[in-house]
Amino acid sequence: MMAQGDVQRLAKPILILTVDCSSKAMLGPAGSFKTCYPALLERSEMLQPEDNILQVETIVAKCCFYRKQVEGAEVSKTPSSPSGGRKRLAVQDELVKMLDEANCLYWATSLMTLVYNFIDDKLICRPLVYSPPIIPRLCIVHTALAIPQDTRESHNAVYLLEERISGQFVKYINNNCATPRHSLAPAKLEIATFLCFAQHAQYHFSQGLVFVSDFQGMLFCLFLSLT
Repeated sequence: MMAQGDVQRLAKPILILTVDCSSKAMLGPAGSFKTCYPALLERSEMLQPEDNILQVETIVAKCCFYRKQVEGAEVSKTPSSPSGGRKRLAVQDELVKMLDEANCLYWATSLMTLVYNFIDDKLICRPLVYSPPIIPRLCIVHTALAIPQDTRESHNAVYLLEERISGQFVKYINNNCATPRHSLAPAKLEIATFLCFAQHAQYHFSQGLVFVSDFQGMLFCLFLSLT
C-alpha cells in the first residue's frame, strides 16, 4: 500500500484500491469505532468482471480507530463529538478488529440464508389455501478485507470494504432488544417485523447460540451485528 497525501493506494498484480481518507471526504460522522471513506477498486484486464472480489460497482472503505481521552475532560455521550480525538491503532490490532467485523458479516449472511431457505421450503412443502404473504427479500452488504502488504508504512491501514448503497437510512431494530423500533412507517414496520421473525428463527435453529441484531440499512441492503 502506498500513500500520497490523503489518498492511499493498495497495489496488487490485478487490482488497485484507492481510498480518499481525508477528513473532508469522510462519509457521514465517525461512528463509535469506525470511519467511512469513498473508495475505488480498479481491476486490470487480467481480471474478469465475474472475478471481482466484491461483485459491485461502487464501494466504501471503513477504518477503525480509538478515542484518546483528554485527561480531566468530561466524556462525551455523542460518538461523533468526543472529548478526545480519534487515534489509529497498530496495524495488527486493526486486523484483529476488522477480521471480527468481516466474520460477523460472513456469519450474518449465512444466518439470513438459513432463514430464507426455511421459508422457501415451507412454502413449497405446505401449499397455502390463500396467497402467500409478501416476504421481504433482504441482503447483507458485500464485504472484503484489504490488508496492507507493508505494515511499516505509517499511512497504511486495514480497511473493511463494503458495497456502497444509497437511499434513506433506516434503523429497524436496536441492538438491545428484539422488537421493531418505535414510530416506523407501515412499510418499514413490515420489514422490521419480518426481521424479528428472522431473529427468532436464527435463535431457534442455532439452539440459542446466536442471532443477528442491530438491523439497519437502506432499501433492501442491511448493515448489522451479531449477538
